[in-house]
Parts: sequence; structure tokens; C-alpha cells
Amino acid sequence: MPVIRRPLVVAPRGPSRAKSDRRAELRYRLAMEQGQVGWWEGAEFVTVDARLLDIGTGGAAVRVRLLPPMDRRIYLRLQDRTLGTESVSAMIVHVAALRPRGFELRLAFDVPCPPALFQAATCGFKALRSLLN
Repeated sequence: MPVIRRPLVVAPRGPSRAKSDRRAELRYRLAMEQGQVGWWEGAEFVTVDARLLDIGTGGAAVRVRLLPPMDRRIYLRLQDRTLGTESVSAMIVHVAALRPRGFELRLAFDVPCPPALFQAATCGFKALRSLLN
């Protein structure tokens, strides 16, 4: 059975952007919102829960309670009770404070979004499991 992804009806604003600009890519509706964001603090890997707001092949928007360091790579992954996705590395390109509820982060992925992460986010883990089995 083919998987149908539902793009958000959100088009980039302003003047036309180059094809390589990740903001010109579609953002997709989510089937899975719970994830984790992590980063390295010396030898320790710190993780915080994240709520995924939207995702595209070049980036994502998430809400977190703790602001990660702006000068480091961060890693986004999704997890359910029995299955996790691989992480994708990203840089934070924009932060909005959501007092008192934390921060909204706009992320630019270093590489295109891994297929399993994208599938889990847009279609859910049930769809991802069916592809893996």
C-alpha cells in the first residue's frame, strides 16, 4: 500500500529563493510529534524531550523546555515504545522564546532528513514498522 504524505499548505514568503535554500522546501503535517533533541556537553550526551511542529527534508521546527547551545550541532530523533529512528544532525537557525513554556527552535539539517525519521514523523511508527518488516 503506498504511503501518502500530506504537505502543509505553507509556502515560503517573500522573494523567490534558490532551490538549494531549505526554507523553499515543503513542510509536512505530522503523525508523530514526540521526539528528542540531544547535544554533547564535553563527554556527556544531554537529551531533552522535544515536540515536533513540522518537518521537511531540509529542516524541522521543534519545541523544547531547555535551550541547547547555539554553537553546537544538535541531534533530532523520534522514539516510540519499541522503535527509534536514527538521528539527524542540525544547527539551530532561529530561536523564539515561549515564556514560560520553553523555546521554539528552527533547525537546518546537515544532510537530507533520513527516510525512517521522515516516515515516522509524517506517517507514524506503524507505517514505519510495516516498511521495515
